[in-house]
Amino acid sequence: MEPYEHKASDFDAHFQQPSTQMLKAALPYIRGRGQRFCSIMIKAMELSSTIHSFDNRGEGELEIYSVNPEKNTPLNMLNDIRPFADSATKETIDLISNLITAFQLYQTYRTNFSANPDRPSEPMELLRPFLSKEQQNMLNQYQTMFQGGAA
Repeated sequence: MEPYEHKASDFDAHFQQPSTQMLKAALPYIRGRGQRFCSIMIKAMELSSTIHSFDNRGEGELEIYSVNPEKNTPLNMLNDIRPFADSATKETIDLISNLITAFQLYQTYRTNFSANPDRPSEPMELLRPFLSKEQQNMLNQYQTMFQGGAA
C-alpha cells in the first residue's frame, strides 16, 4: 500500500473539529478494542457536526462549497480529486486530463480557424511559410503519398 497524502478536502477541513483531529492522531497509541471504539466515536462526531451544519444553514445554503461557475469544469474537478488518488488512479486521471486538454486545444483551433476563411484549414499549411524549400518539398511529397494511399 502506498503512502497517502494527508491533505483534507475543503469539505473535511470545514466540518472537522480540532478535537476529532486530535483523537485521530492518538488512534495509533490506543490498544485493541479502544481503537475500534474511538474510531466509531470519531465518525459519529464528524457525522453529528455535518448534520448540525446543514440544519443551521437550511436548504441550499451550503453554496460556500460550490465551485465558482467559471471554474466548474471536469478538468478542475479531476485536478481537485487527484491528490486523494492512488498512483494507478492518478495515471488514469492524468490521461483523462490530457485528453480533455487536447480536445479543448483542438476546439480552440477549429473555432479560431473556421471563423477566418483566409487562413488555411490544415495545420501543416500553417507551418509552410516557416519551412525551407527543401522541407516544403518533403511536406508536399508526404501529403501526396498519404492522399494517394488513402484513395
